Amino acid sequence: MLEFKKQKIPIKLHMGERKNKNYVDPIFIKLIVDELKGIEADPFLFDTTVAYSSLRNTKIGYKILAVINGFLKTGCKVIIGNKGKTVVIENNKFEIANELIETSNILVVSHVTGHSLAGFGGAIKNLGMGGVSKKTKIKIHSGSKPVFIQDRCVFCGLCEESCVSNAITVDKKNWRINSKHCPGCGNCIANCPNDALKARDIVLQKALALSTKAIVQHKKAIYVNVLKNITPVCDCVASNIDPLCSDIGYLISNDPVAIDKASIDLVNKHMKSDNIFKKITGVDPMMQIYYGEKIDLGSIQYRLIEL
Repeated sequence: MLEFKKQKIPIKLHMGERKNKNYVDPIFIKLIVDELKGIEADPFLFDTTVAYSSLRNTKIGYKILAVINGFLKTGCKVIIGNKGKTVVIENNKFEIANELIETSNILVVSHVTGHSLAGFGGAIKNLGMGGVSKKTKIKIHSGSKPVFIQDRCVFCGLCEESCVSNAITVDKKNWRINSKHCPGCGNCIANCPNDALKARDIVLQKALALSTKAIVQHKKAIYVNVLKNITPVCDCVASNIDPLCSDIGYLISNDPVAIDKASIDLVNKHMKSDNIFKKITGVDPMMQIYYGEKIDLGSIQYRLIEL
């Protein structure tokens, strides 16, 4: 925390939807804000506008939502980003929010949940998608949609079975996709045994890890994962969903891969499951974790220290 002294600190945070009350409690965020102010840091709550229909679609609308959900009571400003600067990493371009480009320190607070497209939402999902411009968010989703390679296809139907949005249809001689229904999760690509599908650009889970690395490289970052009100869907869903299990607590780390791996392990242990988020969402959350380690974003090895 001393590294943050007298520094502007964006607290990257999802501030919920109107009908969803499972987001991180503003009272907890105020505790973090008070600690930062206690070392003479200058924190502000930060997120970016979304590409789908929501109050969060515009900067003004998102600020209104932040007021409704109680985040002005945290004692610091709410800043919503919409534009950014292009950063190239591993030959992929991401438009990183200006507010994150301009800082040397980031505090990432993530609510651990299931996620229909990524399998799991934690630090990588929060920062990798929430730290980029709306233009890049659309590009990530569009670039994750599958391209069919007919010569490799044996029409086994595994892609149809694994499609979480029922966008793919396979029979003995034909492969079809409804592009309007395809959200670009990349699950069909991951489950094809013959490499008959490839992403237009890069699968979503890999894009999230790359985007996160593009944001935090050359910066100091601390990650807090909140394992309370752990729901099967993310906080973007505009309805209240009952939690999967009782509250587990909080994790803190300087490694986004390790903290997300530990979060998944703790939920699996609590639920007595080997991969509860995959069972619920149909998407393997470990794809983003393993790829994050592959690109040196972090390590899947960790040690839990209880306080």
